[in-house]
Amino acid sequence: MSLQVIQRAVSGIVLSPVFRVSITNVPAVVHRWITANPGQSALLITNGILIFTPAALTGPLLATMGFGASGPVA
Repeated sequence: MSLQVIQRAVSGIVLSPVFRVSITNVPAVVHRWITANPGQSALLITNGILIFTPAALTGPLLATMGFGASGPVA
């Protein structure tokens, strides 16, 4: 396998599209549902964030329950 083959494979990964979400691109039906159900929308968004970044809540939650980086805090 040559260096050129590896570079072609890697450049395809680097140039892959990035998905971006904007509140202005949300369909009107979805926007109306979000404004009609703000509490449920917040829970669904929080759940989605926690699926992709579980440490965003796990660390602070465990810290409030008395756990530190090396285990229970005395």
